Amino acid sequence: MKQKTLTALLVTTYIIFNPMAQASAPQPVFTPEQEARIGEIASEYLVAHPEILVTVSQKLQEQQQLRKQKLYALNVLEHQTELLQDPDTPATGR
Repeated sequence: MKQKTLTALLVTTYIIFNPMAQASAPQPVFTPEQEARIGEIASEYLVAHPEILVTVSQKLQEQQQLRKQKLYALNVLEHQTELLQDPDTPATGR
């Protein structure tokens, strides 16, 4: 009896949630032909306006620099004790 109840529960759950999972899957916004045309238009625009690529490159470099700075700061914090309390570091004024 328990086996039949459990099986019925599992089947019912599958029946209810499977269409929901399929319905929530992202549907393509553009057809492959539309995507190809969008790519062509974007390519033509970038060739006609190369200054955009310079701006994009500058923005990327800024983002990369910020990431490096954050990483350096995290590394310093992670090794703070080792950096500040190294017994082999000469110190005066104690």
